Formats: sequence, C-alpha cells, structure tokens
Amino acid sequence: AAQIANELQQKNLYVFMCAEHNGKRFSEQLVEAGVQIGWSVRLVSFGPDVTAAVFAAGFATRAALSFGGIEPGDFRKVLIYNKDRIFAFALPLGYVTDEWYAQALGCVNYGFPIIADTPIPEILPTGVCTYEHVVSNVPHDKIVSKAVEQQPTPTTVGG
Repeated sequence: AAQIANELQQKNLYVFMCAEHNGKRFSEQLVEAGVQIGWSVRLVSFGPDVTAAVFAAGFATRAALSFGGIEPGDFRKVLIYNKDRIFAFALPLGYVTDEWYAQALGCVNYGFPIIADTPIPEILPTGVCTYEHVVSNVPHDKIVSKAVEQQPTPTTVGG
C-alpha cells in the first residue's frame, strides 16, 4: 500500500480511499506503515464502506461545475469535462466483489478507467474513457504506471 501511495503522491495525484476487505483498509495499511494521511498529503480516506466512492465522484463533479462552468444536471458535459480535463482513475485492489465492481464502473461514467490487481471482467475498447475502460491482473509494481498511461496527458494552465 505504501509503495502505491508513494508513487501516486510523486505524481501529485489526490488519492481518495474507501472500502475494506476482510477488515483491511488501504488507509489503515498506510497508517500502520507510518505514512501520514489526510488532505495536506493528498491521501484522503472517505470511509470503510465501498459506497464512499461516491464522494470521489462528487469531487470530480464539483471540479466540472466550478472550473468548467457546467450547469448542475448536465451529465453529458460533466462526463466530457472530466474525461478530457480531470486526470483520474479507480484502483480497486484485492478481491473485487460484485458491489465493488459496480461502484468502480460508476467511475467509467465520469470517463475514468479502472485498473485492478485481480481478475475482473475487462472492458478494453474505448468509448467513454480515452483508452481502455477496465484492465485487470496488473501487478502492484506496475499498477500506477498502467493507470497513468490510461489517461491523456494532463493540461497545464498558466505560464
């Protein structure tokens, strides 16, 4: 967990964590490894239930509304804004239940791909996401780089 979190932090990405499996949470593994979590270090735990993933989706929606000038309820424009401007992906780690898979697929509705370390049904052609939608069986030492390559290069604003 610490290695994955460190790689994500080095890329200046926010990590929104939720869910547990057999009493193990990604955020707890980080704390046990001596890693600081919280907003200031971009490692944010939203809770032990997989349904807390909705808070990360809400964060992406607010970005589209605030910075994209999109009106609330315009789901098509929110999708396009997020797909093109928000550099995000879901990393369901460990055993993925049907409920976890359904929650992760919600990310696809925002244009965010899913990269898993276990075997889950893959969706490889493009459409909603820029590249593959769901990629499985990615080893931990390659999961961050695989997730990053699924997204277009982030746009830098300013000079």
